[in-house]
Amino acid sequence: MRKEVTSRSRLEERLILRSWEDDAFRRALLEDPRTIVSRELAAMAGRPIELPAQMQIHVHEETPGNLHFILPHRRDELAEDGQSLIVGWERLLR
Repeated sequence: MRKEVTSRSRLEERLILRSWEDDAFRRALLEDPRTIVSRELAAMAGRPIELPAQMQIHVHEETPGNLHFILPHRRDELAEDGQSLIVGWERLLR
């Protein structure tokens, strides 16, 4: 099996495309995002990925009348807390 390049943007792309193609996947992602994200990360990385217990994952579904934007932590704030998604993300893939 070919190992995919694992990045946050590739994960987001994979989740979006699969949710467009598969309604059951979309429902599962909305109902239990932690399990689905963990499974998809493992598939992309070619090995098990354990998400840190303190990492929360939220999935929001846009509708024609609602648009969502995500503002990530500033990079200079990441190193201080050590818990942010981006810092956590980099540690997950080591």
